[in-house]
Amino acid sequence: MTQLSDKQPLTTERISILSSAGIQLLRQFDELGWEQASVKTREFMDIMRNHSEANSADFAEYDAHISTIETESASQTVTDV
Repeated sequence: MTQLSDKQPLTTERISILSSAGIQLLRQFDELGWEQASVKTREFMDIMRNHSEANSADFAEYDAHISTIETESASQTVTDV
C-alpha cells in the first residue's frame, strides 16, 4: 500500500492517492482479518480526517461503527475458542 503522511497538502493528485489507498485497504479486509483491518482503517481515517472539511459528526458516527465491529469481532473470537 502507498505510504501516507498527513503532512502533505491536499491536491487533486493527493485525493487520488488517498482514494486508491482506501480502495486497497477495503480489498485487504479479508486477508488482514477484522482486528488488523480495523487498526489500519483507523490509521487511514486519521489521515483523511486531517485533510477533510467534513462534519466531525460524520467521523464520530464512523468511529462508533468501527468500534461496534471491533466489539462484535472480539466477542466472536471469544466464543470461537
